[in-house]
Amino acid sequence: MRKASVLLLLAAHLCALAQDQRRIIFRVRGAENTWVFLANYYGNQLFYTDSALTDATGAAVFHREQGFKTGVYALLKGSAYVTFLVNEPEVELETSAADLRGQFTVKRSEENHLFQDYTRFINTQGNLKSGIERRIQAETDPLVKKGLMDEVARADKTINNYRRAFIKDHPGTLAAVMVGLDIVPDEQPIEGATDSVAKAFHRRKHYWDHTDLTNSNLVRVPTFRNKLDEYFSAAVALVPDSINAATDELIARVSASDDLFKLVLSRLTDRYNDPDVPGNDAVFVHLAQTYYCAKDGKAGRATWKTAAELKALCERARKEAPLVLGAKAQELILPDTSGNTWIKLSEVPNDWVLVIFWSPHCSHCVKALPEIHKQYKEKLEPLGVQVYAVAEAMDSTLTADWKAFVQEHKLDWINVGLSWKIFKDLKTNRGKYVPALTTNESISYQNNWNAINTPMFYLLDKEKRIAGKRLDPDRIVELINQRKAREAGKR
Repeated sequence: MRKASVLLLLAAHLCALAQDQRRIIFRVRGAENTWVFLANYYGNQLFYTDSALTDATGAAVFHREQGFKTGVYALLKGSAYVTFLVNEPEVELETSAADLRGQFTVKRSEENHLFQDYTRFINTQGNLKSGIERRIQAETDPLVKKGLMDEVARADKTINNYRRAFIKDHPGTLAAVMVGLDIVPDEQPIEGATDSVAKAFHRRKHYWDHTDLTNSNLVRVPTFRNKLDEYFSAAVALVPDSINAATDELIARVSASDDLFKLVLSRLTDRYNDPDVPGNDAVFVHLAQTYYCAKDGKAGRATWKTAAELKALCERARKEAPLVLGAKAQELILPDTSGNTWIKLSEVPNDWVLVIFWSPHCSHCVKALPEIHKQYKEKLEPLGVQVYAVAEAMDSTLTADWKAFVQEHKLDWINVGLSWKIFKDLKTNRGKYVPALTTNESISYQNNWNAINTPMFYLLDKEKRIAGKRLDPDRIVELINQRKAREAGKR
């Protein structure tokens, strides 16, 4: 028994050693005595990892003591490349310089043989499906069309059954990992179900059923990165709360692998990094504050970021947090054009308030505001929308131009701004205004509302929560009508 255990341990050690000392032998006909390059995938991008000079027969050997980690690799010559799998002690492949992909053959590699068989099957079935789908497009007889659609469904079933059988028959292979990534559940939770919400929930719940989310080798499989993007585009509801819940759930599942955790978190941060896409800011803030920024005396988990990078990212998240969709709007108490009446945003009685930050010296603003006012009178005011327009007026010229512009274009909505006189007084006698008439936060509105670049728009609902940002009037009308329809449906 003891001897058997020792032999098993020795075999495991030799296997591990072989894995660590992987060699890739690649013969490229027509590329004798030429440099060729090896690249590996990280996410869905290729990165150079090695180079070799071919011999007189076109053969190149890639070998290094630390080995090549399991994943999808590519041989590059010029701008052309061909991809292959590495998950064995030695891989031997061949191709032609004239057509790297078309002439690619496997000399010695069970993994690559398996994946070639799978690819051929999928291509054949895909061509059959495409032919049937073209016939469906051209068919006018509904009965014939129904029969063709049944054929497509049977073809899909055949493909999925093949994939599941492949995974079962080849456990532990990289080829099986890649086939599993190709399986995406449909939206049908049970036979005959019609509820769209139930279908979508089923798809999300089972999306990763055939993927081991603890397998660190997934970072070097491009289809994983692609499937990650598809998950958040097609399987998760496109609202911040749903996205945040899905990110936390997925990150918890990949956290067993540091490499996978880094890839997934970095990709999601990049994906939701654009604040101009509605809702992205809320997801970015959630990711930053949950995984990057220090909390309760504990450092964030993104250990690969420099201190400077973390400081910049967390400062941005801190500023954006009060401005995400659904957040309670920060108070504004600013004077009107007379300088005598201070108007409190939270006390504007309308169910909807469009907050506009603008400057009379901003060319885009002076062009946009008259048109927005026209749309306001025609479309927004009838829906109960009030406008709270905050002008930059902090010097004498700005103040004069602000008041003149409001009069010239008859902007009969709420017009407020810190006039030059008040702005000067604040510097020498702040107590005259704070807290008697306003707040420090209101005076610092440009920074607190991210209103440095103008014009800037925020739509607030009746609870003075941010319902939309950077919306044109037509989109505001659409959003309000959608909210009214939802509220009517709840009654």
